[in-house]
Amino acid sequence: MESLRNYSKHGARPKVLFLPRWYPYREDPMFGIFIERHAKCIGKQVEIKVLFVHPVSLLSPGLHFRRENRDGIDTLGIHFNNKPYRNRFLNLFSNLIYYIRAQYLGYKLLYPGSEKPDICHVHVLTKTAFLALWLHFLHGIPYIISEHWSRYQPHLKRYNGFFRRKATSLIAFHASAITAVNDHLRSAMQQCRIINPNFQLIPNVVNTNLYTYHQPQVVTQNKPLMVHISTFEDASKNISGLLRTVARLAAVRNDFSFRLVGNGVDFEKMKNLADSLGLSFPVVEFAGMANEELVVQHLNDAAFLVQFSNYENQPVVILESFACGRPVVATRVGGIPEMVSNERGILIDAGNEEQLAIALNSMIENYHNYNPQMLRNFAISNYSPEIVGKQFIQLYNEVLNPKQT
Repeated sequence: MESLRNYSKHGARPKVLFLPRWYPYREDPMFGIFIERHAKCIGKQVEIKVLFVHPVSLLSPGLHFRRENRDGIDTLGIHFNNKPYRNRFLNLFSNLIYYIRAQYLGYKLLYPGSEKPDICHVHVLTKTAFLALWLHFLHGIPYIISEHWSRYQPHLKRYNGFFRRKATSLIAFHASAITAVNDHLRSAMQQCRIINPNFQLIPNVVNTNLYTYHQPQVVTQNKPLMVHISTFEDASKNISGLLRTVARLAAVRNDFSFRLVGNGVDFEKMKNLADSLGLSFPVVEFAGMANEELVVQHLNDAAFLVQFSNYENQPVVILESFACGRPVVATRVGGIPEMVSNERGILIDAGNEEQLAIALNSMIENYHNYNPQMLRNFAISNYSPEIVGKQFIQLYNEVLNPKQT
């Protein structure tokens, strides 16, 4: 990987403070794992410290500090009980005060005395960037922003509020650079008047050393296995529509099986829906939460991956599927069309269960015609830690050594 240029007279590795809105923690080890992967792919080139503030229910009052070394990365998680008030304004104000206070205390713990980071890297706006903006005004420390959130898509109507929009525009204006994981997200942000002259595309990353291709088991070859992997939030993932379509398929053919991997707010609801549709093991299996090693196993058991999302950004699970040599059936939303071509899978319209049924029938018959090595090569060439890490290191160079770039 490209080395970071000597940005200081001492030649030390630059100190980078990650400020993520989402990041894995004890109660949810998969939460924002794609941001942790960004940290890992540059961790050997820079000195990273992560400051992650997040509410967790059922905690006792006050701030709870958890500091740990995660694969060589100094990670400080600060959590508090997000107890809601009846008054919406009081609830928002209270949580914001808690958040800002936690960020400040965490910063002082990570950088005691006169020690400071050389650059801040904000992941997901808006409040995560308050500390970065303050350090920029107070000490002239530059910051960059990496955005992953789909809230800017106009049909979602989630990017609202006068204060949020003004604060986000101010933060974006003073950033040294902004990155988005795909062009669809960048365009949506720019339409929301989030403007910066250095707006780049740097995608999510997949560990192509972990996610590798293996031949499916013999039983899977005789009866193709479809796999769906998600956080089980039906409003976005449309698991209910997927189950209804699988039920239609099961009524006319019995030469496939379907495995759902993950957990979330609608997990029990989806299990109950499957029961009401007459879907049970071995046709349909709910495998539950899975760590990365199990996800690799599930993908390698599968003939193909299926996602029926109503909206998305750049789903990492599709990249993982490609790295394992598996084609996908997915919806034509967000940045998915930038990843999925005819050589890598089938695209359908969001919410169209008729198109989904046709696509699943076609994939069951033809999944073996897709070239696993070609799928894997696409993932390695565009989303591997080496490729993505090199892009971030180059961006840090531009910011920390403006006269040399």
